Amino acid sequence: MSTNTTTLQQLQRALQIAEQIAELENELKAVLAGNAPEEASAAAPQAQPQTRTKTRATRGRPKTKAQGTRRQRVVSPEARARMAAAQKNRRKREKSGK
Repeated sequence: MSTNTTTLQQLQRALQIAEQIAELENELKAVLAGNAPEEASAAAPQAQPQTRTKTRATRGRPKTKAQGTRRQRVVSPEARARMAAAQKNRRKREKSGK
């Protein structure tokens, strides 16, 4: 009978975890949409206090545009040739359509 109790406990714990995941997914969607709900983050129970760490995206980057310059993008000669050919085709279509 202990195996049934353990299985029931495992299912209950799995349900709790699934509910927490659903809450966190909703919160993540809100954050990514630009609506950082403070009520949602306060309502979600947190097991450990969060510490701010730099992510790869922010590590070593300037905080504002004035503090740094943006790198210029490099386009390969093949890509330039494809872009030029596509532009010629667009102009040709425009001209023949008039």
